[in-house]
Order: sequence, then structure tokens, then C-alpha cells
Amino acid sequence: MYSILLNADIIKTHKTGIENYIYNLVRGFIEVTSESEYEYELSILMRSKRILQNLFSDFKIRRAYYIDRIFNKLMIYDRAKAFKVEGAFLNVIIDKEHDIYHEPGHILLDIKSRYKVLTIHDLATLYVPQYHPINRVMFFKERLRDGVERADIVIAVSKFTKQTVMELLGVPSNKIMVVYNGIDGTRFRIYSDKEVGEVLNRLDLPKNYVLTVGTIEPRKNLIGLIDAHDRLPRFVRKEFPLVVVGRLGWNYEEILDKIRKKENEKELIYLGYMDDNMLPFLYSGAAIFVYLSFFEGFGLPVLEAMASGTPVIASNTTSIPEIVDTAGLLVDPRDNDEIVEALLSLIYNENLRERYRMLGLKRANKFSWRKTAKETLDVYYKLLNS
Repeated sequence: MYSILLNADIIKTHKTGIENYIYNLVRGFIEVTSESEYEYELSILMRSKRILQNLFSDFKIRRAYYIDRIFNKLMIYDRAKAFKVEGAFLNVIIDKEHDIYHEPGHILLDIKSRYKVLTIHDLATLYVPQYHPINRVMFFKERLRDGVERADIVIAVSKFTKQTVMELLGVPSNKIMVVYNGIDGTRFRIYSDKEVGEVLNRLDLPKNYVLTVGTIEPRKNLIGLIDAHDRLPRFVRKEFPLVVVGRLGWNYEEILDKIRKKENEKELIYLGYMDDNMLPFLYSGAAIFVYLSFFEGFGLPVLEAMASGTPVIASNTTSIPEIVDTAGLLVDPRDNDEIVEALLSLIYNENLRERYRMLGLKRANKFSWRKTAKETLDVYYKLLNS
């Protein structure tokens, strides 16, 4: 029986981005393995026992290793510095050489294993460094190149990400496998008016609203969306206010000032980070979902909105057209005229909203975490049987 080690150290208290990827990958492994020929034992490297118990208590995990024990013993609280001494210490607490070590969070650790698999979600720090703090850019520039050189296989979450890995890191095409992210169709789906209404009432939200979801930082282009929304007729802005969901990220101050100004004008509602249990209802209740990010490696919020039966307006850049295909309105995120036209066309045309609602549902059905897990296990087995 093969042994697989998955690094889930990146998971903290809230699941966003890569944390969701890890959680759903593990859940998908369990589902796929119960009805297939795969035979393996799954171990996990976690930050702490408490997080493991909170997230994975229902999953069959062979062994858990806790990385904070190393950092606490060494009194190293800067994780970037800690990675420089990780090798010797990690291989002390990880008491066996696993057949597969899978690093789902960009930075391949120095862990002994027969084969190493590295998932790269995007190369935003290298492709658009102006949207990241300089210390993060320098750290990833050093560690990403080292990681792809040592990995036996690199998993890219989109064809666009594969192309950027080839171009920016010089990795040959045959070393990169594209495995798309999935969607949890039991959570992100169409909810009844009653179910949605209860959540909207609790949050004091109106019946009609335009939704956007994403970290509050320059790369997500929230200022561009606010400016486009501000150009709608005043009565439309009042009837379809902008609802913003997302935690504060890097360099958020100017964006937050803009948000507060529009809040005072009663044309924007900022909800901050939204609990996993509430977010699906917000997607399902929205009249329109808008995602104008300048750069994405995949674009999971777009997929979540489509699965929820909400018509989508999204950027025509990077990975997003690959995920949306023809199931949403694609716009230049820097062209306010184009964004305004797309918003008005969906607001005023109920038939068009219904058309993109149905196209989005059909498109989202092509993605699932079960499929992601199966294709990831196929990558493992391809290495093990090579």
C-alpha cells in the first residue's frame, strides 16, 4: 500500500483560496477511494492538532504531523525564516519516507520522499509583482524556481497557469499536468427564496444586489468595479447596490476609503470576510456576480457564482476566460465603458440574465472536487508506476 503525505500547514482558522483547495482535495480523496481501485494511506502535515480536529475529524487520516512543534521549539515565528532550517527538523518528526509528498501551497519543503508533487495555483508574484509586497515577491522568486526543479511533477490548476510556469520558470510541458479546481455542488447551488431571504434579512441586505467576492487588495480591481457601478444611473445604483465580500489583504487602505465613501451614500454594503455557511446564500441571492480581477490562476469565485445560478460578468484576462468559456459576459477590466454596458445589459434584460444563468449552471457542472481528486490521484499513480 502506497503512502501519501499532503502538506496542509497553510490552513489556519478561515478557509480561503489554497486552504479550500486542500480541504476539498482531502474530501475528494475519501470519496473517490471508497469506490475505486486506489490503495494508499494518507498522512497530513498540519499547523496544529486543534486545526486538524476542527477540519478533518470525519476523515480517515493515517497520521498527522504538527509543524508548529518545530517552530515553537526553535522559537522561530517568521515562517519564511523557518523554511530555511526546515529540512533536518521536518525529517525528524516525519518518521518515514513517504512514496508521495504533495505540496499544494507553492513552496516545496525539503521532505524525504520517493516522489514530489507540487501544485502551483498562480504565478502572480512573478507575473504582476506590482500587486504584491516586495518581500513576498523576493521570497517566491527564490523558492518557486527551486521547487519546480526538485518536483517530479508540477500540477497547474489551469492551462493559463501551466503556460506561465513554462514561460517564467522554464519548466518543460511534459512535467506539468493540468488539474482544474472543483466546486462543491452540495453547497454552491440554487437555494429557495425562503432560504435566501432568511440570510438576507439576517444581514440586512436588499432583495436585489450586485455581488463581488475577493480579498480587498489592488489585484482584485475593486476600485474599477466601484467606479463602473458609480456610473450607473442613480436609481439603478439604489435598486442594485454593490455588495462586497472579502477580508482585508495587502495595500487595502485606498480601496477601503472608497468603500466607506460609497457605504455612506447607501450604494455599497461591505460585509468583510463571510462565513462558509453564509456565502453560498449570498451567491444564490445575487442578481449579478462581477469579478474584475487583473490576474488569476483559476478564479474560483466565478465558478462558485455560476454553480449558484447567478449570471456572471468577469475579466477577459489570464485564466478567467478559460473557466467561464461562453457562460458569462467577459469584459476588459480596465474599460469602464465596457463594464457599465455589461452591467446595464443584465440589469435591464431579464431574458439575458436567465440565459447566462442557465449557461453558467451547465458550465459549472463540468467541475467537481471529486474529479479534481481523481485526476490528482492519477498523477500520483502515474509517478508510482513509472
